Amino acid sequence: MPSFTLPRGSWLLLFAVCLILLPGKANAFGAGNIPSIAQVEGHNWRHGDIEDMLETIAFLNGKKWTSMLIKRTYFGNWLRDYSQAVDIGSLKGVNAETIRILVWVLSFMAHGYATEEFEVTADRLGVYRPEEHIDNPLGYGDGLDARTFDKRLRGPVEKIETQIDPRTGMKNYIANENGNWATSAAYLRFSFARSIHFGRLYTNGAKKGKEEDLCEALRCLGQALHTMEDFSAHSNYCELALRELGYHSVFPHCGAGTEINLHGKRVYPLVTGTFGAVDFLHSVLGEASDHFTQSEVDEVDIALKNAEGTKKWWKRRQWREVLVGWLPWNLFYTNRLYRSGIEASRCW
Repeated sequence: MPSFTLPRGSWLLLFAVCLILLPGKANAFGAGNIPSIAQVEGHNWRHGDIEDMLETIAFLNGKKWTSMLIKRTYFGNWLRDYSQAVDIGSLKGVNAETIRILVWVLSFMAHGYATEEFEVTADRLGVYRPEEHIDNPLGYGDGLDARTFDKRLRGPVEKIETQIDPRTGMKNYIANENGNWATSAAYLRFSFARSIHFGRLYTNGAKKGKEEDLCEALRCLGQALHTMEDFSAHSNYCELALRELGYHSVFPHCGAGTEINLHGKRVYPLVTGTFGAVDFLHSVLGEASDHFTQSEVDEVDIALKNAEGTKKWWKRRQWREVLVGWLPWNLFYTNRLYRSGIEASRCW
């Protein structure tokens, strides 16, 4: 019986459609922001909402954080969520450049900018690295060396990485830097150090005041904040804290026999979960769920109609056409099909 095989890369188009049409419910710390007109604002929280708290603190020289400064910071945070798209599963069927361009399109849709400091380059996007999200690397690659797909991916997991550090009660991959494995603590130190470096170049360097240095400092700040935010979201920290406060009926999210003796006290270890494709979907799809099911439809409709009449909106649509045009044609089957879609959009 003949078999049907989709053209190479076509499954990625199907995946993109799923991103839009099949969002599931998600709680805290997914990608994006809770929209201000959503009923769940103030109840659900995402990475972008935490970045918005920067408005309440002082910027350089006592100035306020502007919306653009916050957007530049969140861009670095946002990239860490979407770097998860560059992993073994996707690289088996699609090259990294195709994924980068698709993420670039999604970034433009999310932030409204696509060039200069908002350009999604290969270096800025990176690949999925467990330490950036404090993920448990156990079982990563299913026995395969992920570096054969992309040298930036991590290698096989060593058993010692997933053991408990007796000094802290945390898994070694979180903060034990006495080995040759990657840790989230080291990634945080790297990100903050890079942010500080470019921040000092901006304020006191030979070319102080250079906007590119400020943008890089903010992007690195955003990626560091992403990892910090994931500490409570991806671990059992909150459950352990509640147990310390006397709520002993709270499940610690680890086995009943895993208690350890830490500084003379019996406690459960601090652990995090492993990462899978479904986790990536929940991370990035939850934002769409809040936008489309929780927001008041009338207000959204009014906002869209107002946007349609502006020159800025038209420029954004032109940029969208350019970015989508860079995607490989086999992703959309034919050049002709794509161009017919563009012509139809101009008739709206």
